[in-house]
Amino acid sequence: MLASYIHPSNSSKSQKSILLGKYGSIVEMKKNNKVEKPVMSLNDLSSHICQHIVGMNPKTACEYIPRENKKPVEEKRFDEEDIFNEDGSSEAAVQMQVEVEEDKLLNQEFLLDTTMTVGELVLINGVEILQFRRFACGEEVEGEAKAEQ
Repeated sequence: MLASYIHPSNSSKSQKSILLGKYGSIVEMKKNNKVEKPVMSLNDLSSHICQHIVGMNPKTACEYIPRENKKPVEEKRFDEEDIFNEDGSSEAAVQMQVEVEEDKLLNQEFLLDTTMTVGELVLINGVEILQFRRFACGEEVEGEAKAEQ
């Protein structure tokens, strides 16, 4: 299933209405047959996931890791002289790991209900997110050459 969302969206659900939002997202999802009674309809779920993608701007879908199984990543502050440890590892790498975790869709707190992660939401609804794309009007797409002026 493909789902999309445009923000700001037109409040009218008419088929004839034109969506002229600045931000949008498209998500490809697959329904698993393991869940007999999902918490919400596939249409509502897909719309909410797309809305979350627009609002939180994740970079990757990633593999879902339940909160109780996550290893805490310790944030450390460092000075310019203290960039590298004795073993040659960088303190900056620890900070980058924290930022990378925040960019993973399934491990983010769900925008519309922060008591759960996106991964928990898709799990209880028996859905798998295969891929997604967030875009903005006027955004340059990777690989596209800039127009000559």
